Amino acid sequence: MTQRDCSRTWKPRVEPLESRTLLSVGLHSLRAAHGRGRGNNQGQMFVVTLDPLNNSGVTGQGTIIRKGSKITVNLDISGVEPELMHLMHIHGFGDPMLDQEFGLPTGDKASQCPPASASATPSADAIPGLISDHQSELFSGAEMKDLAIKDETRIFPRGDASGRIRYRETLKAETDNGVDLGDLALRGVEVHGAYVAIGANGDRVIVHSTTPGVAPLNSVYIDNLPIACGKLQAVSNGPDLQSRRS
Repeated sequence: MTQRDCSRTWKPRVEPLESRTLLSVGLHSLRAAHGRGRGNNQGQMFVVTLDPLNNSGVTGQGTIIRKGSKITVNLDISGVEPELMHLMHIHGFGDPMLDQEFGLPTGDKASQCPPASASATPSADAIPGLISDHQSELFSGAEMKDLAIKDETRIFPRGDASGRIRYRETLKAETDNGVDLGDLALRGVEVHGAYVAIGANGDRVIVHSTTPGVAPLNSVYIDNLPIACGKLQAVSNGPDLQSRRS
C-alpha cells in the first residue's frame, strides 16, 4: 500500500475549481498496542458529536460500533459543500515514528478538537485566520483511517444537493496499513474540505457555494481544510446496540 511521503512539507492541498477529484490521502501505520477498545461479542458502541471548525457551520453526529475485527460507522453531517467529496478520517496518537515525523505530541493519548487559537500555531501550512490541517493534527492526532466508500478505495463521500452527508459503512477495525485501531475512546473524527476566499481584513474565510457544484467567486477549494471535529466516547456493551444506532 502506498504510504504518505514522509519528506513532504506542510502545504494546504488545493483542488482546481474545475476538478472534483481529490488527491489520495496516504496514511502511516500505527504501532500502538493491539486489541484495546474491543467490546464483547455484541460489540461496543462509541458516539460522536461533530462541531464546526473554522466557522464552517458544519455539524453532525453519529456512532461507531466495534464488533470483532469490524467497525460499523454511521455519520449524519450537515452544512458541507454540495456535490463535492469531503475527506473524513479517524484521528489519533500513538505511533512514536508518526508522532516524530509530523511534530505531534508523543504517546497514545486522547484525540482532542483544536481550539480557535490553534490557527496561530507556527506551521509551514499555516493559512491566515484559519486552522490548517497540520495545526489541527497537533490536537487531534494523525489520520489513522479513511472513512471512505469501502475499505482501501480512497473515494470519500460527497455532499448532496442540500449539503448533507449520510455515511453508512462497515470497515475493518484497523488502520489503512492493517494495524489495529486501538482504543477508539482515544480517537476522534474529522471532516475536511471547503471553499476559501480572502476576507475584508486579509485573513482567509470559508465561503459557501450558492449553486451546487459552482465555486464562489474568487475562491479556491482546499480539500484538507478541517471543517468539523468530534471526540469518540464509549457508551456501553450489549445486545441492544443495533436499536440504538443513529
